[in-house]
Amino acid sequence: MYDQIQVMSAGNVALSAKLDTALITHTLAMQSIAQQLADFRADVNDHEMRLRVVESRPYISPKAMWAALGAVNAFLVTALIIIQLVVK
Repeated sequence: MYDQIQVMSAGNVALSAKLDTALITHTLAMQSIAQQLADFRADVNDHEMRLRVVESRPYISPKAMWAALGAVNAFLVTALIIIQLVVK
């Protein structure tokens, strides 16, 4: 009977070690997830700040950009016509 109790005790120690390993692995995984969530939170805060900075800057609207490109294009075409008339 004593031998059987020692066998059961050894099995209990082995099971306890497995449970400890599983618990440690789970704890590390949870810490890793918590760290990833903290990193995501920091990224979101950083992107929010960057978006606010971009929104606060004056920018050229697409209509204004096309108007400016049209004006530059008209100037270049006019200059090209004048050059062709002078060369002839």
